[in-house]
Amino acid sequence: MGRSLVTRIILIRHGAVDAVGTAYGQRVDPALSDHGRVEVSRLRERTELDGSAIVVRSPALRTSQSSELLDLVPDEVDARWAERDLGAWEGRLWKDVWTDVPKDVQVDPTAFAAFTPPDGEPLTDLRSRVTDALEGLGREHSREDPAAHPPVVVICHGGPIRCAVAHVLGLDDVTMLRLRVATATSTSMTRWPDGSWTLEGLGA
Repeated sequence: MGRSLVTRIILIRHGAVDAVGTAYGQRVDPALSDHGRVEVSRLRERTELDGSAIVVRSPALRTSQSSELLDLVPDEVDARWAERDLGAWEGRLWKDVWTDVPKDVQVDPTAFAAFTPPDGEPLTDLRSRVTDALEGLGREHSREDPAAHPPVVVICHGGPIRCAVAHVLGLDDVTMLRLRVATATSTSMTRWPDGSWTLEGLGA
C-alpha cells in the first residue's frame, strides 16, 4: 500500500454484567457477573497482550474489573470512553422502556437513531466524544515503527466501540446501530500517516 502503519488501537468491551434485561449506561454501574469474569479470563488467554500495552479505560466499575482480570493496569481513565448516558431509562427493564418509545419512532430506523432518552445523551454527542478520544489516541501514540511498540488498548463499552467503528468505516447512525459488539471481545484498528483508518478486526 506504500504506507507505514503508525498507530494500532485495540478496543475491548467489558465482560457480561449482573443486569440482564436492564437498561444501563453511566448512572447504573453494574459489576461483572460470574459469567462475565469467565468471559474476560478467556479473552485474556486468546489475546496477546502484556503489561507493555498503553491502557485506557472508562470510569465504570465493569471496565475496572475487566482490566484487573486482563492484568492490564490503566495508564489513564478517560470519561470520553464511557457508555452512553441513557437518562431516565437507566435501571428500568428494556421491555418497559420500549413501550415508552413512540410507535412511529419504533418503526423508523432514522427516527430511532435521532431519538434521545428522557434526560439522556444524544447519539450525536456520544459519537463526537468517542471520535475525539479515538483521534487523540491515534495522533498521540503514532510511531514510525509501531511493530516495535506496544498497542493502545481501550477497555470500554459496546456503544463507544460501535461509534469508533462507524468513524473508521464512515457509517451513518442507522447503519452503526445495526452493529453488535459482544461482551469480552476485542476490535482492532489502525491509523495511517494520512489520518485514514483501517478496521483490522471486529468482535474477535
